Amino acid sequence: MIKTVVAVFGSRGEAQGVIEELFNRGFTRHDARFVSSEKCDAAIMSEFEFRCYVEAARQGGTLLQVRAENGKAERAANLMQQRGAIKVEGECKP
Repeated sequence: MIKTVVAVFGSRGEAQGVIEELFNRGFTRHDARFVSSEKCDAAIMSEFEFRCYVEAARQGGTLLQVRAENGKAERAANLMQQRGAIKVEGECKP
């Protein structure tokens, strides 16, 4: 089953560093992406993604989203937590 994991980072650079580490661990560009304030477009995001983005922007950060199978999503969540992410999943339920 595909899971979506979302986290907020203090800067685009921090989120980009985590994405690069995810790529090094076998994730693809299809699995992971980030959205910063200049890239937000509600027309191309799901309602869930947009609400998560709004929460990230409210916190002054950058949203990193990973979509992957259960085990892979769990590994991504662990890595994001290790790198200081603020999870917003709880505030952004679909």
